[in-house]
Amino acid sequence: MFRKIRELGWRAVVGGLFAAGLLFVAAAGLAQTVLLPAERSEYENRYAHKIDAPTLAGYLSGSFQESVDNALGDQVTLSTTFKKAYARLSTAILDLAGRPFRESEYLAERYIRADQALLFGPEHLVYAPYDAARKDELTARAAQLSALIAAHPEVKFSLYYIEKDTDLHFETGEKPGFYEALRQGVTLPEERMDGFTIDCFEEFSEFFYRTDHHWNAAGAARGYREVLQILECEDAPREVTAEVTLAGRMCGSKALSYGLMREEDVTLYAYALPELRVWINGAPAEAYGRQAAFRNGAKDPPSYSLIYGEDDGEVILSTGDPERENLLILGESYDNAILNLVASHYQNTYAVDLRYYEALMGEPFRFSDYLAEHEIHRVLFIGNIDYFLMPDFLVEG
Repeated sequence: MFRKIRELGWRAVVGGLFAAGLLFVAAAGLAQTVLLPAERSEYENRYAHKIDAPTLAGYLSGSFQESVDNALGDQVTLSTTFKKAYARLSTAILDLAGRPFRESEYLAERYIRADQALLFGPEHLVYAPYDAARKDELTARAAQLSALIAAHPEVKFSLYYIEKDTDLHFETGEKPGFYEALRQGVTLPEERMDGFTIDCFEEFSEFFYRTDHHWNAAGAARGYREVLQILECEDAPREVTAEVTLAGRMCGSKALSYGLMREEDVTLYAYALPELRVWINGAPAEAYGRQAAFRNGAKDPPSYSLIYGEDDGEVILSTGDPERENLLILGESYDNAILNLVASHYQNTYAVDLRYYEALMGEPFRFSDYLAEHEIHRVLFIGNIDYFLMPDFLVEG
């Protein structure tokens, strides 16, 4: 055997073994992608891409090939490891290039474009303000919501709009007026509409993460209190009973979308809540989110969805108190952080994310039928500008 190896040459043998190893990894990755695909990309905090069912139309349009490419990027063995390595390298280069800006008072109040990333402060990863022309889209959405509300006079509706970095130009202080357009267009009593407004960068940095697009614990606490008011809830808001900070452990969605590995502290609040029964996508669950686990020292890398709960099609939280009303929340990921809090004031709280309801519940969402089936007394629309613009969140029926 060794004589044959010497005849072939060590380099040829090593090269052959290396090639065989690569083929094995590729074959294993392809098998995993096709036969045992992962449901979520925990690193990128989203549902993992899967290969679409092959159809002639899909092949001709290129959507099938695109789904294969995306799925391989998520499912192949070591793909996450390579993504993390690339992100750390990109972050190191960005931090090195941005070092002079941190010492400039002038640039500390300016947007800084670095490759794909947009920064302000310059420690905050931000998204650029949206064009004010998009108010026309909000006007159309407001008309649709008003028609939906008028068709159900037996239900009390509330609306909560969340401003973020896309609603304010931090350099000029100008706002496109999205919240105002929505508020003027939706036919609702004034006391049942409100907005999480931000008027300067300092206010934004107080209530939002530096690396993630969601509100932080302080922002969620403020949002919870304001939501209770527009729901006309007579209960006093629940008070924070403890505060825990996870030092430098979270790399948020903005960093990941920019291909960076930038981490920050995460502060978590504890509240005294009644026991809640939980169902997620039709199945009983122990809890929604893992706030308690992370406050108690969970070692997993924290993310907004791991802490507060994933974007599921339907989450039901029940106190079982028949003296209280039933609430339907039609929202997106922002309300994940306040679901347990709000639900503690109602008999049954139903939270529906229309992006995932049909896929995870196995049937389309029919608004009127849902109201009747669950004896809904109140409905809350809650989200940021994307929620009110995206067709996926359009409520029909």
